[in-house]
Amino acid sequence: MTKRTDRFPPCRKALVAPRRDEGFTLVELLLVMFVMSVLVALVVGVGRYVIEEGRKRETISNQDRLIAAVDAYRKVRGVFPAHDPNGNGIIEYLLKQLDANSAVVTDAQLGAEIREATRDFLGTGGEGSVFRGDAWGKDMLYFADRGLGGKPLFISAGPDGDFGFGTSKQAKEKREDNIRSDTRD
Repeated sequence: MTKRTDRFPPCRKALVAPRRDEGFTLVELLLVMFVMSVLVALVVGVGRYVIEEGRKRETISNQDRLIAAVDAYRKVRGVFPAHDPNGNGIIEYLLKQLDANSAVVTDAQLGAEIREATRDFLGTGGEGSVFRGDAWGKDMLYFADRGLGGKPLFISAGPDGDFGFGTSKQAKEKREDNIRSDTRD
């Protein structure tokens, strides 16, 4: 009779898996995924903020150039250009008045100043003019005398694209992100 040296029969050995200390546990993998998702959320949030701030600065720059063009117009004409007679304040009406190639502008120096101030806004001039408006691709409003101190006023609707007309609480909230040309120095 032969004596077996195994402690367990062969079928029992197959059921016991050998312990390996290689790899990661499920908890460790879940923890790494959680940390990575938090980092991605932070980066995306900061990125959106930086993009919005850049758009605000671009809109303010656009408004400053338009103010320079309106001031050049006032130097020659003695008055600011009128806003849309329909009361819409749409800026294309203003740009037609400021167009250096139009019959409205007769002074050569004024034409040069307007061309410089609106260089990025106007295409070929006249009916072919292209105005980008604010940095969100929306039209800005222009009013000749509704700004602080009776100055011209340019208003961008901001990121939400809504000017927030009216007196309701909701309208007031919509106006909070508007960018006005008369609230800066």
